[in-house]
Amino acid sequence: MKPRVLRRACLPIGLGALAIVAVFALASIVGAQTPGETESAPTGQEPTSEPTPGPDVTTLVRLAVPETLEQPVSSGDEIQVQVFVDDVEHLAGFDFTIGFEPELLEPVIVAGEQLPTSEAGTPVSGEEGVVKTTNLGQFLTSGERQDILCSDARAQGSRALVTCSLLGAPVCAGGPPGVSGSGLLASVYFESKGGGVTTLEVADSHLVLDDIAPPCDLSEEADIQVIPIPHRTSGVSIELAKDSGLSTVMLVAIVGLVVVVAVVIGGAGYLVYRRRQSTGPA
Repeated sequence: MKPRVLRRACLPIGLGALAIVAVFALASIVGAQTPGETESAPTGQEPTSEPTPGPDVTTLVRLAVPETLEQPVSSGDEIQVQVFVDDVEHLAGFDFTIGFEPELLEPVIVAGEQLPTSEAGTPVSGEEGVVKTTNLGQFLTSGERQDILCSDARAQGSRALVTCSLLGAPVCAGGPPGVSGSGLLASVYFESKGGGVTTLEVADSHLVLDDIAPPCDLSEEADIQVIPIPHRTSGVSIELAKDSGLSTVMLVAIVGLVVVVAVVIGGAGYLVYRRRQSTGPA
């Protein structure tokens, strides 16, 4: 009787062991596929010193990505973040900073300029690097004044700073007006680290009118004050590929394979057991 009892016990014990192995394998795969969530928002989203624009303010500085960008963006791929201004009048200059999550994104540093990082791989606060940009000040050159002065885009901590302005006399000194309408201010490049959805914000921004506060004194001793243009801002969310390594399809295939193997082994064991039962002892 004892051998028969052991044979009857082998099948459920074997299937149970395979089920436990499958559960632990699935848990480890899912755990590896889901990186730790970050609760920190992009740095620098506090309002600027300028008053909050009212509902009648239509000028907007906004972030966007090209429609051709394939999302989710794989780790290591570059992302072009476009900065537009909409519905502005007489723009003579601008500056803005983009706030980003350094755990998920890093600015693309141009050749010869390395951005120092901490042991954790995040940019060191207070250190700077020159960020890759294109179309810098493009919109400013669409008006009568073609000469512009733009500084290198800089990365500092979890921000990227860009600044650009028209050259020449302001309107009060007989100069032509700045540009009006809508257009591209600059494209700033970031590299994906993967890890899920991330949001970039216009952390700080200033638009400058093409004139100066009266009186129109351009002497070296004059305390020149620029006139800001009230505006609103909006950010952009980007889906980054998770660093998991295993896709959902592969995950389902592995689980399915484990189940099939369990069924096959269990079925084979059951058939052997039944055959031995039917033939009886020799």
